[in-house]
Amino acid sequence: MPPKKKVSPKSSSSSSSKKSSTPSPAASSMKTTATARKTASRSRAAPATLRAGGAAPPPSNRTRPAAGRNGKPLKPAIRKTTVAPARKRPTATGTAAVPKVRKRFVPPPPPPMYWICYDFTVKLVRGLCLGVAIGLVLTVVVPWMLDTGYFFYDKVQDGDLVITVSDYLSNVSLPSLSWNETSKKLWRVDQSSSQQQGAGHKHSSFLRHTPAPTRDPKLVADEHLARTFSRRNRTITVVHVGHTGGRSLMEICPQVSCQERFANDPTHELLKTCLETTTTGSRNKLSPLSRQAKHYFHLGAIQDTALQQSTTFLFTLRNPVDRMLAIFAEAHPLSCTPDAALQPQQPWGCMTKQYWNMPGTQQYSFYIKCFPQPQPEAFCQATRFPWSDELKQQPTIETAQQQKHDCRWMAREFAMGENENDISLAPHAFHNYEYYADKTVRSNLKAHEILAVRAEHEADDLRWLHLLMGGDGGAVLPTPKTVVIPTVSAQAYQKLCCVLHKEIAQYETILKRVANLPDYQKEESMMDLQQKCGIAQNTESMWSTWRSECENQLQMDEVVLSPFTP
Repeated sequence: MPPKKKVSPKSSSSSSSKKSSTPSPAASSMKTTATARKTASRSRAAPATLRAGGAAPPPSNRTRPAAGRNGKPLKPAIRKTTVAPARKRPTATGTAAVPKVRKRFVPPPPPPMYWICYDFTVKLVRGLCLGVAIGLVLTVVVPWMLDTGYFFYDKVQDGDLVITVSDYLSNVSLPSLSWNETSKKLWRVDQSSSQQQGAGHKHSSFLRHTPAPTRDPKLVADEHLARTFSRRNRTITVVHVGHTGGRSLMEICPQVSCQERFANDPTHELLKTCLETTTTGSRNKLSPLSRQAKHYFHLGAIQDTALQQSTTFLFTLRNPVDRMLAIFAEAHPLSCTPDAALQPQQPWGCMTKQYWNMPGTQQYSFYIKCFPQPQPEAFCQATRFPWSDELKQQPTIETAQQQKHDCRWMAREFAMGENENDISLAPHAFHNYEYYADKTVRSNLKAHEILAVRAEHEADDLRWLHLLMGGDGGAVLPTPKTVVIPTVSAQAYQKLCCVLHKEIAQYETILKRVANLPDYQKEESMMDLQQKCGIAQNTESMWSTWRSECENQLQMDEVVLSPFTP
């Protein structure tokens, strides 16, 4: 047996002191740590004895844990440190490694729903921002770079690109527009310095970046019409509606003028002579409009074969209400003045004046008894209820036959042009828009092209049509004759509008089909008529409502006037 190890007095005295007095927990912990270190040093010195087969010495009292106040051993202090590598400890057969304790892997819990929504929102916002950035690059940056490149490539001369109507009416060839016609920015020569250096001198070295001028939509519409209007060869029939200013058109169309002058020639010899005289040797000098206008339709002078051969109808148009006012004033006997009687084209009043002293005639009843003044105010007031007090007190005509023709009824029949017996009062009142439409656009020839010249804009429409058909911009066109339309009160004008509601509808139908006028000019013509007739707005619904009201009012007036009808 190995010899027992002697205990030093120092150690025994320390042990007795520990038993007699209870140390504090901190002191006990420190002493326990020192004892553990000494034990470890002894174990390192003992491997030779153990390898020789000897038994291990009994544990010393110093290796026991210190006791607390209640006599229980104190727990060793836990040090929060990382796990030290495994150490080898002595065994009966040798040294063995202390196994390392490994923690078990626990997978993380799944993310909550709010985290999924947050992640999706972040990705969505990133995608949208990326799309907006790409769109800005394609729509802003790239066009700007192209415009800048064009500046260095194309040196645009100074001058506005806006083309006025006067330029169209004075030049044969329509100008071509450059690339920056529709650009938001224009590179142009700054003319501020050139004005200081003298007229006509352009300082092309100083350029500036100026905004593009705002183009007038009307000019854009004119340009579009000029590009799309066909310059094909046409066979035109001039449809001359009475009191619509067709005399200027006759002067530039020799074939039409000859037909108008010799329409009643039974042998047609004078017509042939006129055509040969006006066209021989001068056909190459005629404008396209003059060469292509070959037939003439006015009142009843027209042949069906001429209408069938034509491809285009050229109408002369005027506001239907103004046209009726001009017809009444021109057909009144007092319009036949001595100077008017000497003119080649006498007013129709010179015909009705022959019945001035014939009481039994229709002309006498209408112009002498009912409406003795050429001013059409009383005529317009008599067409619709409420009638004027002056006309209410007007006595009926003496004979029983003429009592059927009350002044109010005669005024309605005259304005509507529905009674063929009223041709002797004014032929142009009966041959109205509805009459000419039935012969042309409302017949089997409704597919024909329609051109028009408006009496209110006769000079501009003639020149514009002349250019559209390929005519020379320097051609001298006749000056239209100035026609003075009689003026009436607003109430009288609106009454006449209501009586002529069918005529206005036919005028609008023809105007909408006109090929040589842009849409904005057609709308301006209808808007002018709408304002004069007292209609609130120039819309289809307002026109339809107004026509229905007029039709109902006219039917009520007809019931009142029916005892005086034949």
